[in-house]
Amino acid sequence: MPHWSTVYHYFRKWQKEGVRLDRYTA
Repeated sequence: MPHWSTVYHYFRKWQKEGVRLDRYTA
């Protein structure tokens, strides 16, 4: 699993782009 900093980075990226995180949950 990536480092938390990386996870947070992409989390903010998705949030900024308006992508719903539930689309990435299994």
